[in-house]
Amino acid sequence: MLFFFYRWKYDGPSDSFKALVDMAAVHSSCRLCIFLATRIREKEESALSPKRPCKCERGSETVYHIYVRERGRFEMESVFLKSGNLTMEALETAVLLKFKYLDHEPIWRNERPESIRGDKNVLKVYKIYPVGLTQRQALYTFSFKTSTAFKSHVKSNPCAKFEVVFV
Repeated sequence: MLFFFYRWKYDGPSDSFKALVDMAAVHSSCRLCIFLATRIREKEESALSPKRPCKCERGSETVYHIYVRERGRFEMESVFLKSGNLTMEALETAVLLKFKYLDHEPIWRNERPESIRGDKNVLKVYKIYPVGLTQRQALYTFSFKTSTAFKSHVKSNPCAKFEVVFV
């Protein structure tokens, strides 16, 4: 039983612990500005008269336009998912491909001790959640229980926006 408590010394911190500690990489006032800027952008987007297409139908298949950003950043990246593959696993794969293609460096990279930074070329997704959740909701209580719930969210929220937590 005692070994269990010291296991982290050999295995390193868990992903959930890293995700929690990495919140400090972005100052709370910066997070507030990102939150407010996101709300302002949402209002501006809803006021635009020519709405941008959020899905494209080609034959029997639909391609959904989804926006994703790393937690602690403001700018979104575009990701596209086909209706036949509208799952959290497919979104995670698409996010990893997109951010690796962009040669993305996680916001916490320079904040972590070198011993737990990991390989610079490896990105690992801890969680993906809709924009607008609190940190507590995002890390501990929220999850799409089923692929149907995720599919329903994407279909009912045109140009769905998500945040990703890398560890």
